[in-house]
Amino acid sequence: MTYPVIRPYRLGGGGGGPVGLLVPSGPIFTFQGQPWRYKGVSAFKLCHRFTAGEDITPFLNAYAGFNVLRVWDYVGDGWGADKWDSNTPDEWIAFIRYVGAFGWWVELTLLTDDDHTRIGPATGLVNALSTADVDNVLLEAGNEPTTHKHINTAALEPALDASGFPYCSGDYEDSDRWYGSYYTCHTARTHDWCRRSHDLLEFYTGVGPDKPTKPHHVPCLGDEPGKWSDVGTDRREWRAYFGGCATMGGRGTFHSETGKLGEPPNSIEQGCIAWALEGLDAFPANVPGGKYNRIVEPDQSPTARTYVVGNCMVRSQQDGTEAPEPGWTAIDADGVLFTR
Repeated sequence: MTYPVIRPYRLGGGGGGPVGLLVPSGPIFTFQGQPWRYKGVSAFKLCHRFTAGEDITPFLNAYAGFNVLRVWDYVGDGWGADKWDSNTPDEWIAFIRYVGAFGWWVELTLLTDDDHTRIGPATGLVNALSTADVDNVLLEAGNEPTTHKHINTAALEPALDASGFPYCSGDYEDSDRWYGSYYTCHTARTHDWCRRSHDLLEFYTGVGPDKPTKPHHVPCLGDEPGKWSDVGTDRREWRAYFGGCATMGGRGTFHSETGKLGEPPNSIEQGCIAWALEGLDAFPANVPGGKYNRIVEPDQSPTARTYVVGNCMVRSQQDGTEAPEPGWTAIDADGVLFTR
């Protein structure tokens, strides 16, 4: 399979942000030619709030340390009173410039339902962005395209391919439908959720029980894991999931109920944000793609896993705080993240 050539681009074109390259490179992105950590947050309604004249800086400040906003163009009647309609291309450009000045990239999800009348405007938006002076953009054709819906992501492929931005179709349940220069995965929100970051490695290599497919050598992101109300608030599990994304994928996105509406996080979410960021920042940006090994620790639960990539180790749902092998140094007091 061939992959599209991504144009070099500037963060915050016209917004005063730092200048450099953001390019998919094997399992990670590079920025200014150096390995770069993708650290996203769900901010679905944020452009709509910005366009309505709201001050969105409290939201941006609450996520200091992150660098990508996952924002949606619209949602339909299924969201009830919280629904919103598409912004115009000019409104999107203004929003992207604004957040770019603060150092943010925008991952823009174009289609959120299978209403075919949305395809034309979405194509027009992509074309408008590709000719505007904004470059801090990644594009996702559809959100969960085959989850209780049938989004025609293929209809957007020509425009996305021509745009020059990093892009993906959003298809993760059916890898035969997927296309793009990176990959977004919504990993399972089951009781073993924190070890599901391994799915990112499976998609990249094409080997594994959940993603048996041909290799797709692009950055693979944990783009919408469970909210705390789905998976709980065990700090060890939050570190383990995002530490796994940082070693076995191109990193990931913090998802929350408030983030869906573009609202600042509540007090419970603030704790989860801190633990997620610890996992995302724990290891060097170039770790994904290193030598992989799984250590089987004795007398542990069936869902426990210990993953090693290079000189980095993540213990997921393991009892105890000690490393299973000598030579490792713990990063956190709970015995989840280690280096050697």
